[in-house]
Amino acid sequence: MQTRRQGEQLNFETPAAFFSRLSDKRWAPVGAPQGQDDLGVCELGRRAGRDVKRMHEDVQSLLELGLVERTAPGGVVRPYTEVHIDMQLLSPQGVAA
Repeated sequence: MQTRRQGEQLNFETPAAFFSRLSDKRWAPVGAPQGQDDLGVCELGRRAGRDVKRMHEDVQSLLELGLVERTAPGGVVRPYTEVHIDMQLLSPQGVAA
């Protein structure tokens, strides 16, 4: 299950692929920096109730997806003001004509 990035749009092949990369706990760092300067991984972990090791893993995954960015001092920021999630579920046989 490959994740592809097209411009500013992320595409996942299946809902399972989406949820495996963006679980509820992993989503927490996306909301935490909203409207604030950069936050360190330790502070993000504290706010999300996660240990530093897990938060570091979460941030790394979110960096790969482009949902957060690192700043020069090493903090994390969210580079956008809004996220829109849209799913299209097709039957296993594909789309009927």
